[in-house]
Amino acid sequence: MSNIFSRSVAAKMLLALMLILLAMSASYYVMNKRLNTIEVAFNDISRISNYAVSILRINKDIVEMQRDISVYGGSGSSAVFEKIVENFQSIKTRLSDVELKNEENESQIYLNAMSELVKRYGENLQVLTKRYEIRATLTEKELPRIYADATTHLDNLMRKVTTVEEKLFISEYLNLWHSLHRDAYLFLTKKDYAKRASVNDALRMISTKLNASVHIQKSEYRSEINQLSKMADTYSQAFARSIQANRNYLSLVNVVMAGDAIEFSTLANELREQSLTRLSRIKEEAEKTVSKTERILKLLAWGVLIYIIALSAFFHLQISKSIKRLTVSFKHFLNGDLSAPIYDLHRKDEIGVLAKAADSFRILSKDLSDAKQTAEHTTNPLCQDSCRLSFS
Repeated sequence: MSNIFSRSVAAKMLLALMLILLAMSASYYVMNKRLNTIEVAFNDISRISNYAVSILRINKDIVEMQRDISVYGGSGSSAVFEKIVENFQSIKTRLSDVELKNEENESQIYLNAMSELVKRYGENLQVLTKRYEIRATLTEKELPRIYADATTHLDNLMRKVTTVEEKLFISEYLNLWHSLHRDAYLFLTKKDYAKRASVNDALRMISTKLNASVHIQKSEYRSEINQLSKMADTYSQAFARSIQANRNYLSLVNVVMAGDAIEFSTLANELREQSLTRLSRIKEEAEKTVSKTERILKLLAWGVLIYIIALSAFFHLQISKSIKRLTVSFKHFLNGDLSAPIYDLHRKDEIGVLAKAADSFRILSKDLSDAKQTAEHTTNPLCQDSCRLSFS
């Protein structure tokens, strides 16, 4: 292999070009590898930023959905519940679209916990309407119906009685029913917890007074008085069921679902902090990669520059200068100066071949010159003898 390069200028030039291509390929490889690393880093930054923002938006939507649930609890509006369901489906879809890499195990743990919370939230939404309907049926239908039946019954009884004592007795019971129903409403809807005892006291008072009543002694009113006692018992039972239904509903909304919403917010904040830490680490690694790439490229640039200078010097000394010296030697030979030196006779490449050709040309020229001089010396005496004969 070394003989090939030593015998051919073209091979030397090819080697030089190959070395340049090799340096350029190395630069391209290093640059491409570093750029790929930087691209991956920026893609990770973009991806982490996107899913962190998405998680925060989901958290905001869950808070808004919890507020809508409170509105639904007060109104029972189907439009509000449709909005809640639509918002939940959007949250579920966006959360499932969050993509993490395999090495992001800590983030995946948080994401799995969030997905479980959202799943549980959806299960609670499925029973929310049922619990609301049970609560609404008791508080808005059954209790008002019993109250209306009792007051109607007392109004009818008021028209039947004739004495003042009887009328006062019925009026007192009407006031008790009005008071207990108003207190029941305040307790169940306005969360005025002191009213619960007032309702129970009023119900006990109705039962006690009816059983011990001496104001209405006529036999035709006794069945109606007993019916009032049954209504009070029925209202007491419905009120107890309403308390339980109200407790179940409020527990679901204010404890279970609100707790899940708060836990989701906590997880979202922790994931955000973790994402910020990871973003900071990726940024530092990207900056180190950029700095290292810059140093490598500078070294390669200096190496290529030095190589080009060395290559230029090599071609100048080994080819251009040698050809110029051979040209000078040929000029001397053509002018008749055969003593001019010939360089690079030891070289084996095309320059050496030219040098040997120049040497052969000089030797041939010397031989021709010597032959010419010999011929001239030989022809000069013959010319002198012929001239004498002609004159004599």
